[in-house]
Amino acid sequence: MSEGGTPSISYLLDSNTPPKAVEIPVVEARICDLIGKITELRKLEVEVTVELERHQSILSPVRRVPRGALGHVFTFLHPYEEGEKVRNAAGRKDFLRLSLVCKLWRDATLVTHELWTGL
Repeated sequence: MSEGGTPSISYLLDSNTPPKAVEIPVVEARICDLIGKITELRKLEVEVTVELERHQSILSPVRRVPRGALGHVFTFLHPYEEGEKVRNAAGRKDFLRLSLVCKLWRDATLVTHELWTGL
């Protein structure tokens, strides 16, 4: 017997000896404890994984693209139609949407004059 009158089951871990009737509830309780610990660790893993991904996104190459280059890419998203001198309503909305994605994209749209000529 261990402390508190609970039977010690450590000898069962390293043998094929069947548990005594009094030891079965002790083993079952330990199994429940271990399942609880695994559940807590899985929740922690999810939280840590989310935090890891957030930190990794800081180093994303997209964040380091110069505004001018990003704005130049945007000019290909909605080119003028043949003979068009003024962007239609859909073209204007597309550029407005681009500027709402994030600060970098807003800055890129604002410094790229080609996007706004002909509005």
